Amino acid sequence: MTAFDTAWALLKMPPYHGTDHVAAEKIMVEGLKPHFNDNAYQMAGFDKVIFATDNEQEAFEHAEDDTYGTDLKPVVIHIADDVETADSSYAPWHLYDKTIPPDKLRIVRKMPFVSPDQIPEVAWAGVLGSVHPYEREKRDFWVDNIEDPDAWGMHRNRDYRTGDGTHIGAEIPFFEIHPSIRGKGRGREALIQYIRELKQLPEGENMRPSSKVIPTGVIPSSRGFWERMYEDGIIQDYHEG
Repeated sequence: MTAFDTAWALLKMPPYHGTDHVAAEKIMVEGLKPHFNDNAYQMAGFDKVIFATDNEQEAFEHAEDDTYGTDLKPVVIHIADDVETADSSYAPWHLYDKTIPPDKLRIVRKMPFVSPDQIPEVAWAGVLGSVHPYEREKRDFWVDNIEDPDAWGMHRNRDYRTGDGTHIGAEIPFFEIHPSIRGKGRGREALIQYIRELKQLPEGENMRPSSKVIPTGVIPSSRGFWERMYEDGIIQDYHEG
């Protein structure tokens, strides 16, 4: 196992805390603070506490329940294993009674972000990728920043190996950045961010630390961009459509 694989394994370890994207941004600046919780009070007598769980999916579902019917998006935060718990006798739950600083926290899951009707026309009209019309209605899309996005993408999970043994974990049929930031290296940065976040998704477990992606439906005018991404080793290959 490489050092990167080891670090990745540690990252994916519990505990996990579910919240929403607005709260998460504040948490990553101010820390995760205890708050009153009826269940915690009844379980362990704590007035204010932070709940976390060993199960990332459970944390995500909790966040989904709390954000249902709102404009908020579910987020899962990983808490470093060396943070001291207030009570460890309620497994798989972890209870904390002190503020956890941002350097002990990491956002590990925050997709899907937006629905197709939240993608602006400037993105649909872009030249870096393409998507079939029917997929506009049934898939959720990645954005680089939920509040003020300037990059959008969509992926399809895949699980196969190329002739040289490289594992392909996803295809990307749609990727676009805002025209105002083209030519500034932002497309490359956003693509790297997108791939990194794909590897952090439980529902995309076939995306391993060493997995690559293949953009599809590439149109001729965007070939130069994808060729550079290929030469830089960011993607395994690209398919023109």
